[in-house]
Amino acid sequence: MGVTSSVNVHGLSRSISADVKRAVRKSCGFGCVICGSGVIQYEHVDPEFHEATEHRAECITLLCPGCHGRVTTKMLSKAAVKRAMLAPAALSKGFVRDFFDLCEGHPFITIGGVELQRCRIPLEIFDREILRIDPPEIDGESFLLSGLFSDEAGRPTLQIEKNEWKAFSDSWDVVVRGSAIEVRNGPGNIVLRIVAVPPKGIVVERLKMKFGFVSLTASAEDLIIETPFGRQTFTQCLIDRGSVGMSLFSIKPKPSMDPRWSGAAKIVWWHAVYGTAGLMSYLGDLERFGMARS
Repeated sequence: MGVTSSVNVHGLSRSISADVKRAVRKSCGFGCVICGSGVIQYEHVDPEFHEATEHRAECITLLCPGCHGRVTTKMLSKAAVKRAMLAPAALSKGFVRDFFDLCEGHPFITIGGVELQRCRIPLEIFDREILRIDPPEIDGESFLLSGLFSDEAGRPTLQIEKNEWKAFSDSWDVVVRGSAIEVRNGPGNIVLRIVAVPPKGIVVERLKMKFGFVSLTASAEDLIIETPFGRQTFTQCLIDRGSVGMSLFSIKPKPSMDPRWSGAAKIVWWHAVYGTAGLMSYLGDLERFGMARS
């Protein structure tokens, strides 16, 4: 079996600079130009690598391993790839996609310093389910993870629908490397980094997210939750077997509340606890997200 050379006849290395790679990713919508998969490889199209004297972004495209294999085995022509480069699948759809493998029991979700196990709703904010895990639709199949992540300005970064993840093509950059998905808002500004741990779960290693007035910042070690009312840091925390793992600023009646409490009574309670400024900020966010107050 032959060994692939690290340089071509012109002495050009296979290593492509970070700037050129990002330009290629952006022009392709961060996914395979044929099918839109987010698991990609870089392919020199015209000229092909063995004839290239430099790495030029306009001469390189993205192909998933499956489509790349079809090109290599001559089942797919370079002409078809060139045509796809004119209207990349991910740009046409507005997102790049693939699936999480969660086929072994109820998946765990780790967000920074908090691990959530066997929680149907790992995270909700203002009674909105940020992450949800549904049982298999057919016995023996996978549990189904759905959710939505946003950046520090509240703009969506990655959506999950029944284990299918979608990162948006209007992002500054989306990088899929190994089992990690990374969304960046600028040079060095990672707003989301998810590492898949198939077949058991996912780990959110980096997060800069805002939902209403709630900010969540995650690193590999901790999760920081900030609001106008304070800041809390969670490290090495485990939440197990809860219907809801973490619920932030819920207005649903608590078990300790008299069920006859009206919406007005709840507002009085919020004012007493958080003051006028906090109450108005809270109600403003509820209005913006279309929440019921009763």
